[in-house]
Amino acid sequence: MLEDILKAYIREKKIVAVRFTPPGSDAMRYAVQLKGAQRLWEACVVPLEQEQMLIIYVRTECRVTAEKRLELANRLMAINYQLKLASFQMEPETGEITVRACIYPFGTAGERMKLLDHALNLCGLAAESYVPGIESFLADRL
Repeated sequence: MLEDILKAYIREKKIVAVRFTPPGSDAMRYAVQLKGAQRLWEACVVPLEQEQMLIIYVRTECRVTAEKRLELANRLMAINYQLKLASFQMEPETGEITVRACIYPFGTAGERMKLLDHALNLCGLAAESYVPGIESFLADRL
């Protein structure tokens, strides 16, 4: 079970995690914090057992007004072209920007945990590397 791998990972890494199900959703999630050089990032991991998939997303504090979404969407597309695993996504209704990855863990329990660790770290690294530039871009356009 993917949730078992996730729980084992949380125990092994001594991560503080909060298990929750958002209102209006039936997908349970684990919220964790990723420590970057500049700040802490809030990440969520969603195990989808039926699909045998883990969705990872890192929340940013970036919210884009409707008027700026098309302009920023082009910038995010250019950033995403450079990334190999994660991608930046903008929620169409709210303009919230997240870094997301989707993985299909396979192999032994140890290999699955290693893949999860790699994906979480890459999402955090993408946020750490690109969000300051996105924030500057948005601030310059106010």
